[in-house]
Amino acid sequence: MQPRRIAILYICTGKYRIFWDSFYNSSREHLLTDSIKHFFVFTDATDIEGKDVTVIFRNHRGFPEDSLLRFEMFLMLEKELHEFDFVFFFNSNMVFRQEIGDEILPPAGLTQLVGVLHPGYYNVSPIWFPYERNKGSEAHIPRMRMKMHYMAGAIIGGSAEEFINLSRTCLQNIRKDLEKGIVAVFHDESHINRFFSRYHIHILDPGYAYPEGWSLPFTEKIMVADKVRIGGAFFLKQPSRTLFKRSFEYMKRFIKGVLWYITSGEQRNTIVRR
Repeated sequence: MQPRRIAILYICTGKYRIFWDSFYNSSREHLLTDSIKHFFVFTDATDIEGKDVTVIFRNHRGFPEDSLLRFEMFLMLEKELHEFDFVFFFNSNMVFRQEIGDEILPPAGLTQLVGVLHPGYYNVSPIWFPYERNKGSEAHIPRMRMKMHYMAGAIIGGSAEEFINLSRTCLQNIRKDLEKGIVAVFHDESHINRFFSRYHIHILDPGYAYPEGWSLPFTEKIMVADKVRIGGAFFLKQPSRTLFKRSFEYMKRFIKGVLWYITSGEQRNTIVRR
């Protein structure tokens, strides 16, 4: 029996190059070790190489473009990806801590897609989920008669066919939003959540996207390295907020969540199995 072929997509433009070595070495050691893995790296760095690495030059565009338009990058490789059994994308600052085997692959009976529960929202009411609330956006998610989840954009994967389908759909929806002057609240992650909400996918627990320094009731399989600790001020998103400002933001999020719950209306979820 031929070993499975796994394509791993990775983006490290600009200063995100600093995460490549720990990601690459730890994934070779711990991730699906009985499979043939090949890394497709989108980067503007000139010192990334390896027998199992294909480098695709990509200029650093900054945030949020590098994140929002990641599906555009992935589809540049559509022909190559069809040669693999499964395709996975991982955020740049992820470090594999333990052996990860077939449990990360979608089982039969589900849509052949994989996502991970966001470690910040796995145990809260959907009212607190940072879904896109704007009904004009293609990423908007209505309230549904089902258990709702908020998925992190840090890991997405699945069969080559389903991954390409996800990438095409999300890119089309992002472009439609941009034509209307809309950027979803959490960029590509908002569109991923919209796509996943329509399917019965394989869901990984937050231990597969475990933020460094957190204490969660899950086994730490993949650590999300603290960008500020490693990269310093370059990765600081904003100055410290006062207690009043933080409280105001939480109240605003709660009010938006309640209004979403009241006004979006219940809708039957379309669960698709393939």
